[in-house]
Amino acid sequence: MSNLLSIAISGLNAAKAGLAATSNNLANVDTTGYSRQSVQQSESSVVTRGDGYAMGSGVTVSGVTRASNPYLTAAVWSTNSASQSASTYNDLATTLNNALSGSGSLQTSLDSLFSGFTSVSSAVSDTSVRQTVLGDATATATNYNTLASQFAAQQKSVNQQIGDTVTSINSLTSQIATLNTAITGGNGTTSSGGSNALLDQRDALVTQLAGYVGISAQTQSDGSISVYTQSGQALVAGSQANALSTTGNAYDATQTEVTDSNGSVISGQISGGSLGGLISYRNNVLSTSENMLGLSALGLAGRDRKS
Repeated sequence: MSNLLSIAISGLNAAKAGLAATSNNLANVDTTGYSRQSVQQSESSVVTRGDGYAMGSGVTVSGVTRASNPYLTAAVWSTNSASQSASTYNDLATTLNNALSGSGSLQTSLDSLFSGFTSVSSAVSDTSVRQTVLGDATATATNYNTLASQFAAQQKSVNQQIGDTVTSINSLTSQIATLNTAITGGNGTTSSGGSNALLDQRDALVTQLAGYVGISAQTQSDGSISVYTQSGQALVAGSQANALSTTGNAYDATQTEVTDSNGSVISGQISGGSLGGLISYRNNVLSTSENMLGLSALGLAGRDRKS
């Protein structure tokens, strides 16, 4: 009779665990980052009776697992990284375009200046024509200076954003490393659902990290996760977080570069996320535009001297 009661009690306990997991799932239905949990059951050890027959002894809750697909999770990280990179790039380009639209037309002032040169050549002794050309030259110089100031202001803003983003990345990698330690060190057990909560927290942090920089991740046999940039720099390895830093460009003091934990400049190897978007925009749009403006000014100055 006692064996029958024991088997029945094991079934009730298993059902109770299942109800608890279901209740927890319902309570967290709107919780961001929560993964649905389910109870895993297994047959209790078989008992051999005195007459030689083997009998089951009930059911055991072998664990509580969470519904998580590593391939879909990696796809979310990749999508978030690409989205944030494109959004950052577009926001900066839109800001620059709006600034340029409100700064006056450089092309219009150049057209007026060249037209004035033509008029002067046809009426060398006409003082009013000369004064008009001088006015056009002043307006053109003002446009050049205004554009240069706007480029410099955005360069400063981009540098600040790069520094802030690196700080955020370091904060997240430190938290991920801490969770790695908790997960592998037994500060939460799978049977109680503790590790599942920690795993959800860690996935949420990695998702945030992917928004700042393109990453790849690999789960290790001990349950920890290693996180790398898309070009292979280790950001998290077990309980170790490798902090990024910023430094001035060796050849252009107006630009901020990203360095790894060894002090090597890795800006050119960063892609994805808002940090990748910032660096890509700076290299492909902002710096190129500044250089083109400078070359245009030099070309105009050389032409004026020849005239």
